[in-house]
Amino acid sequence: MVPLKGRPAPSISWKKEDQNIDNDPKYDIHNTDTSSCLIITQVTRNDTGKYTINISNGVGEPKSLTVSVKVQDTPAACKNLILKDVTRGKVTLCWESPLLDGGAEITNFVVEKRDSSKRTYACVTNKCKETTCVIEELSEKASFFFRVLAENENGVGDPCETAEPVKATETPGPVKDLSMKDSTKTSVTLQWNKPDYDGGSIITDYIIEKKLQGQEEWAPAGTNKHCEHEVTKLKELTEMFFRVCSKNEKGTSDFVEIGSIKVKDYIIPPEANLKEYPDGQISVHLGHNVHVELPYKGKPRPTILWLKDNLPLKESEKIRFKKTENKATLMIKNVEKENGGKYTLTLDNTFFRKSFHIQVITLGPPAKPPNDNGGGEITCYTVEKRDTSQTDWKMACSSVIGTSFMVPNLIKGIQYQFRVCAENRYGASEPVVSQNVIAKHEFRPPGPPGMPLVYNVTNDGMTIQWDAPIFDGGCPILGFHVEKKEKNSIMWQKVNIVLVKEREYRILGLIEGLEYQFRVYAQNDAGYSRMSDACKPVMAVSPVDPPGTPDYVDVTSESVKLKWEAPKRDGGSKIVAYNVEQRQGKGRWLKSNFSNVTDTEFTVTGLACGERYEFRVIARNAIGTVSPPSQSSGYVLVRDESSVPDSPGTPDATDVDGESITISWAPPTHDGGNPIKYYIVERREKKTGRWLKVITRKPIVEAAHRVTHLTEYVEYEFRVYAVNDAGIGAPSNISMPIKCAEPTEEPDAPSIVNVTDTTNTSVSLEWTRPAYDGGMEIHGYIIEMCKGSEQEWHRVNEDLCAVTKYNVTGLETGAEYKFRICAVNSVGKGEAKEIPESVQAVDRLLAPEIDIDASFKQTHIVKSGGSVCIRIGFKGKPTPTASWTKVDGELGVMTDITTTETFTALTLENCTRNDTGKYTLTLENSSGNKSITIAVKVLDTPGVPGALSIKEVTRGALTIAWKPPTNDGGARVHHYIVEKREASRRTWTEAAPKTTQTSLRVSDLLEGVPYFFRVVAENQYGLGEAYEMPDPVIATAEPAPPKRVDIIDTTDTSATLVWLKPEHDGGSRITALASAKQAKHQRELWLKIQLVSTSQSKSNSYQSRSAKTIFIFSIKWSVPLNDGGSPITGYIVERKPYTVTGEGRWLKCNYTNVTNTNFTITALGEGEEYEFRVIAKNANGVLSLPSVSTGPVTCKAEYSMYHTWFFH
Repeated sequence: MVPLKGRPAPSISWKKEDQNIDNDPKYDIHNTDTSSCLIITQVTRNDTGKYTINISNGVGEPKSLTVSVKVQDTPAACKNLILKDVTRGKVTLCWESPLLDGGAEITNFVVEKRDSSKRTYACVTNKCKETTCVIEELSEKASFFFRVLAENENGVGDPCETAEPVKATETPGPVKDLSMKDSTKTSVTLQWNKPDYDGGSIITDYIIEKKLQGQEEWAPAGTNKHCEHEVTKLKELTEMFFRVCSKNEKGTSDFVEIGSIKVKDYIIPPEANLKEYPDGQISVHLGHNVHVELPYKGKPRPTILWLKDNLPLKESEKIRFKKTENKATLMIKNVEKENGGKYTLTLDNTFFRKSFHIQVITLGPPAKPPNDNGGGEITCYTVEKRDTSQTDWKMACSSVIGTSFMVPNLIKGIQYQFRVCAENRYGASEPVVSQNVIAKHEFRPPGPPGMPLVYNVTNDGMTIQWDAPIFDGGCPILGFHVEKKEKNSIMWQKVNIVLVKEREYRILGLIEGLEYQFRVYAQNDAGYSRMSDACKPVMAVSPVDPPGTPDYVDVTSESVKLKWEAPKRDGGSKIVAYNVEQRQGKGRWLKSNFSNVTDTEFTVTGLACGERYEFRVIARNAIGTVSPPSQSSGYVLVRDESSVPDSPGTPDATDVDGESITISWAPPTHDGGNPIKYYIVERREKKTGRWLKVITRKPIVEAAHRVTHLTEYVEYEFRVYAVNDAGIGAPSNISMPIKCAEPTEEPDAPSIVNVTDTTNTSVSLEWTRPAYDGGMEIHGYIIEMCKGSEQEWHRVNEDLCAVTKYNVTGLETGAEYKFRICAVNSVGKGEAKEIPESVQAVDRLLAPEIDIDASFKQTHIVKSGGSVCIRIGFKGKPTPTASWTKVDGELGVMTDITTTETFTALTLENCTRNDTGKYTLTLENSSGNKSITIAVKVLDTPGVPGALSIKEVTRGALTIAWKPPTNDGGARVHHYIVEKREASRRTWTEAAPKTTQTSLRVSDLLEGVPYFFRVVAENQYGLGEAYEMPDPVIATAEPAPPKRVDIIDTTDTSATLVWLKPEHDGGSRITALASAKQAKHQRELWLKIQLVSTSQSKSNSYQSRSAKTIFIFSIKWSVPLNDGGSPITGYIVERKPYTVTGEGRWLKCNYTNVTNTNFTITALGEGEEYEFRVIAKNANGVLSLPSVSTGPVTCKAEYSMYHTWFFH
């Protein structure tokens, strides 16, 4: 209050920071002749500033006075929060201090983060002194919001938040070591290494681009998830440049370029790498093993031949060969003296032939022959032994060729003496006698190794590890031996062929579903150790992938709620349980759950408030296979993240009498993360500034309360607070003034009355409640109507209508009516509210409308075997008919459709990949139609691949090509599996390794054997359906033509021919040779003379008139002009007996796919007339119309063989 004086009384004006506030409702100004009072209610930090009062009365100079107001409050929000630097797992925040510090110095800033998928913020630091902060250890898989709050002695101020979520990742680094791996006439294969830095997120693809030398623009050459890519469809001998970059979700790296590269078939001479054997020698002790491994290269890939002392070396029980794509290995077990010598590796790739030599030197104890051989060559030695406790000598061996001999059958611990005599053709020498020797080894066998530990379990292999023996026997351990057995068997089997040098070994060739045990024993120069303890039985099953990284969903003062994703691969059995583990710092991982967790979420309880924990999850499937642990969740700070609740709804009176008022309100929309414990109600008399708390004996737990001990005829205002564990929330809005008095007034009229619908005999009405209910509860409403131009109103409802809508029935069709409505309370009937215009009782026509909200999903995704229910509401008059259709297909048999007058529902039970597609709902009535399309995506295994086609058939090899499945099961096809089986067998075997391409070269096929092939696509959900070839195919090429055909004799009716054998037989034995003749000047028709059996024609000569008559026809045709949009993959040749009327059945002549445009028909009858035709087939399996018939062809003896036509 500012006192003032002046005559006449001065006029007064108030300003805040040069802005006039006289008429601002926020400020309450009371002026008198002697004073002026400025009242600011519920001040905030925004009221801080300078207030100036100006007075003037026309006499003298105007006067002014400035008053400074400083409000003690929390600071305002910070300004200009920006992200200065974003790297892998790290973000730097910068901001400016708030303009208003709340009347106290800002002590620190609070920095918080929030996962974009969550609602609550987590504290990063509350001790930040500067206006910048570096946040580290952010998850690279999640995006985050950040906010900063300033804090002073009055508390924490308003937050300043980032507008968009940010992910702490960056683009990856460039690829390394880009080089050309291979080149052909039409392709170049590139290889590279992964970048040193992936940018903080997984590299999803590598992008390859190409360009011709001299061009400026780069063209796409493909993408690949692996560090190798073949660029195809290139022109031979062109100079090409290539470049590769890596890509993650943040973007692409810089390109790495290579070139120029000439596109051609490179021939690389075979070469072996002998750097492991610098002198070309390897020394080995007698009885030890030799393992020579030589890396090699060459293009075409060379064949391998091993020689010893320039003679071919054959495999035996002691000698083994091994060949891989780039290594040749020679293994010799238990080396003897005769195994020493020169070993030669010969590499031959048809263009070059090279040899590489390794000298194997055997090492044994030194020996000296006699000084004098007696003039004759030493033929042998005799070795004798005797027990020193006896006098007689016993023969150990009478024909020792060398100068060393191992004496067998000695008794351990007995003392022996030995003597040796040399023999030549003249007799035996004097013996050389040894010293006394006790039969014992100078070392002892080692102790047993530790029990094997099994890990890295798959469906066909396991890896074991073990500890070395505690006692090595006094000499180094040479290696280990591994044995296995099935759980229910008693027979142990040795696994390793070569001595195992490391304390780790992978066992392959196991049978899926069986349990195995393993044990290990060691070996040194003294012998073998005892067996280790056998490990527990472990089942050979497909491995289970680790679950997804657990993420916290909710944090309280003593618990953390975690959520994670299921493993991508379940090991062939359903995941049935999870184990959740926790640890603090670098301590031991401890189990958090005491019963099986079956869902992908779990709340860990019993945690200490203020401590940091990390969590991980382990999955287990139905057969007991346990996954590796998931990645750690990172540290989670356990603290109460709940906040005070929001304000409740505005209080409203539900009952009033002379001494009490009953009020009710709506609960807060958000409880702050903790349940509402109770409410606080405050009251005040109308327009007074003092609020009084309503005192109650018990806490107010319901959203209603009767306030008593009020003064009659006084108007009261009310407000309500909600309370939870975090504190008292904000107050509700202030209620309208409520008079504490017995109700004595009727209610007001309803605010609005509307007509919502009409028919031929009815009208539907709706209205709003009166603004004032007369001080007491409204019991109901009275509806009245007036027909046409009549003045008399008639009550429609006998009983009061308790709701705010009513349907008036029994009206005259086409007549016009007026309606009015009034409310009734205990005092009586209030004023009526009439509709603005009369309404006619006629049917309303309404075109169909679809009634869906923003939460409706246009695309439904479901796993295989799950169910989908698409429920769509609609309206329209008359009621529309609803029909469901599937775009590009028909509704499945498991589809269920339910339709009422207001909605229709489409349900798909046990969904499969065939249910994937778009479904259209069409609504139609006499007023129009409406449609909507919804997509359904079923996550399932892939469908059947496209038809197989056979290409490049050669001797023992062929190429299979196919189209990708039209339905990929909702996930990318990872690879394809190609299997083969011989036509005479029923079992399928894998034809080649898995491939990501839609073509595959199959080799190592048996010559002349027909094979069936089938292809299966696989995605992340498993193997799809297989496409199997309908006809078998033989990997046999056509034989080369005979060499040098000569005529050695002719007669009036015959000619004698001779020829040389073809250069090659095409992969199968030549069974017959055919000859043909052509009349002079005839260009189109060759007549086959004879088919000569190779078993009958040893001399390679033939005279036509003496041969046996066989009837065969060959036909030739041209390819169709139109292939139907996909390549021609084969032809079908048909024949039938010729008839004038055209009757008869066409029979198929070929039992395998015909890929060439010619074919030979056999097994025809002599003197029979035939006609032939051809049908083409393309890659989509579409058959063409048959070709024009050849017309009649007769098998006559006068031609002695078959005819060949060329149809153009």
